[in-house]
Amino acid sequence: YEKLVFSNDNIERHELHKIAVTASDDPFRYLSATPHSIPPAEAPACADEGRQLQTAFECFDWQRPDVDPKLLIGFIACATIFNVLDFRPHLAVTAERGAGKSTLVRCVVNLLGRDTNCLHIEADATTEPGLRQTLGFDALPVIADEFETNGPHVRALLMLFRLASNPSGGSILKGSADGKTPQGYTPRTCALVAGITINFENAADATRFAVVEIIKRPHREEQRTALKSSFESYGAEAGARLARRMI
Repeated sequence: YEKLVFSNDNIERHELHKIAVTASDDPFRYLSATPHSIPPAEAPACADEGRQLQTAFECFDWQRPDVDPKLLIGFIACATIFNVLDFRPHLAVTAERGAGKSTLVRCVVNLLGRDTNCLHIEADATTEPGLRQTLGFDALPVIADEFETNGPHVRALLMLFRLASNPSGGSILKGSADGKTPQGYTPRTCALVAGITINFENAADATRFAVVEIIKRPHREEQRTALKSSFESYGAEAGARLARRMI
């Protein structure tokens, strides 16, 4: 804060101590802590940058090369703007082992912002309470690798994602050990899940996920190098520019 010191007809301003960080876009809003997510960039991504990103994702061997990479780009675009959408889409990526599924996940995580603008988990070792309590009321997108629908934790995770896609349907209420202080949650995330075996047992899950598939094919070393180099210029900064374009 600043203290005003009056000396005759002059006013001298003396800064004493900073007690808060002012948000750059709103001088009347103060941040009590460092924000978890980086804000959208000042300059939006251009159309050509989006086309180049789509071309990069087309390097993967998709089952439907004319559809699947577009669905992936659409998910990424929606995931950059967090809680703006009323309905949050989910994407399921399925592939055989060694087809490039984990490579694709790493590319998406790097683009969205790694540990700041998305939550990257291993679904086979993550429980629904752990994910739910980590997210709280945040709308960070979840990128879940090793997501096998026959796994022990996945059914509960699917229910969480199903509720998150349309949160107007209700909240999640959980009891406490003392029986007096229940906890309420309203998930707001959109999720990308990736696994070898992904089957949706009911329509409520299937209608909330677009499913894309990567085909396993042998690749030469120069092809793998070309795939890696096509994503080198896309990081968290590119995701921030894409967020500004979406807004």
